[in-house]
Amino acid sequence: MFLQGQTAITLDGKEFIGVGDLEAQAESVMQCVKMLPQDAGARVEDVCKIAAYVTEHSSRELLYPVIARHLGGMHVASTGLVVKGLVRPESDFEVDVFTVAS
Repeated sequence: MFLQGQTAITLDGKEFIGVGDLEAQAESVMQCVKMLPQDAGARVEDVCKIAAYVTEHSSRELLYPVIARHLGGMHVASTGLVVKGLVRPESDFEVDVFTVAS
């Protein structure tokens, strides 16, 4: 399964979590990353790769510990990219997640 462009928009699409607060955005994103695979019969333990996009290089220090906490010590392949901007201007962070369920 491939989750593309997950941001801090709630799953119902009605709210954006953490405007101006990258850690709150990351927390929201990772909660969705845990829930969405379950809806498709997978588990967060099936995550094999993450690509994280941030708009500021310094944001990586705040972001990676949140991701690591949600992955519970799993060491997955990861790519971190600093981009000029994201589709929604209030987004400081976006992630693509790849899972492989057995």
